[in-house]
Amino acid sequence: MSILNGLWNPIKKYFLSGVLVVVPIILTYLVLRLLFNAVDGILQPIILHFFGISIPGLGIIATLVLIFTVGIVTRNLIGSQLVDIWDGIMEKMPVIRPIYSASKKLLEAMTSTGAGSFKE
Repeated sequence: MSILNGLWNPIKKYFLSGVLVVVPIILTYLVLRLLFNAVDGILQPIILHFFGISIPGLGIIATLVLIFTVGIVTRNLIGSQLVDIWDGIMEKMPVIRPIYSASKKLLEAMTSTGAGSFKE
């Protein structure tokens, strides 16, 4: 039985390490794909109606511009206050709170410049 325990512990550690790397990558991909498709679904009919053309990849370009613009806005005083208000609203919603706070903490840990921030 101790041989199985000796083999099981490294397998468990390696599997958990793999999960900690793969899951954030998959979640990021799924969220961005959802966002790209949503923006594309909104913009494509408008562009098609007014200009009569379909632009492949419009959702990706528009999403990148949107994220960049939100980043510019949130870096100033008014934008940071709006983010604080938004965070307060999200923290009060029972179903959304755990998902929102967990994803925010995960992203903050992954993007933090401190060496031990992700280990915390």
